[in-house]
Amino acid sequence: MALGPLPAAIWRVLLLVVERTRVDVGGHVYEAALASDDAARAREVFGHLPALAKSDSAGLVQILAETKQIQGPVQACEWSEADRGFHLTAHGSAELLKAYSNGRDFDSIIVRWPPPIGVPGKEHEIIGWGGDLLDSGVTLADISREANDPRPGEAYLHEWLHGVISYMRKRGAVCELPLVGCKSLVDAGETLHFERSEATGWQDFLQRLMTGRLNLGWHSCGIDDRLWRGCQPPTCRHHGGPHGLPF
Repeated sequence: MALGPLPAAIWRVLLLVVERTRVDVGGHVYEAALASDDAARAREVFGHLPALAKSDSAGLVQILAETKQIQGPVQACEWSEADRGFHLTAHGSAELLKAYSNGRDFDSIIVRWPPPIGVPGKEHEIIGWGGDLLDSGVTLADISREANDPRPGEAYLHEWLHGVISYMRKRGAVCELPLVGCKSLVDAGETLHFERSEATGWQDFLQRLMTGRLNLGWHSCGIDDRLWRGCQPPTCRHHGGPHGLPF
């Protein structure tokens, strides 16, 4: 029986579900807890990520997903005035990965966590954030609440793609162009005149992004087959997979 074509890249993604967080601001301690229903919902929504990535990339990328739950409290967070929200620090996330990966290698970690509440002047407003890299090249993203997406898991895909593009850019790939008002091409749906569908969310935009078919008029960009194959994820590179950049 034919198994179909192999994916251009395989990414191993670990979801860490954090039950409790704590932060010390000016000698005052602020905490937050993730309700058991929210933790269960996070695991359920994250479970849709592999299928979304495969579908939107037309089979170019495969995600192998795992989940770990952490009781906490986790204290490795910091405030970003620019984003109006708390983020987990790269160092703290690296420590979480070391502690909860059971010695296994992953290419990306996504942390579903409850941001600290009640901190004066620091009201957490964002749903998620992504794009940072650990020293090992592992991509980092966090989700602070579930988005009301028509396609469950789309927010996880969005934040994960921020990290993928950061990783590819660091390795010398040119998979996006700067756009006014956009930190990353992943945020450029409206700028490029795509509309969020009530039925399918940002599917049209993400499909074009993940197959390198975003048309900027004078140039097409995104993550095409060449980039998925050329910028192999950290675990593949560390274990002797393809290294060359075909551009």
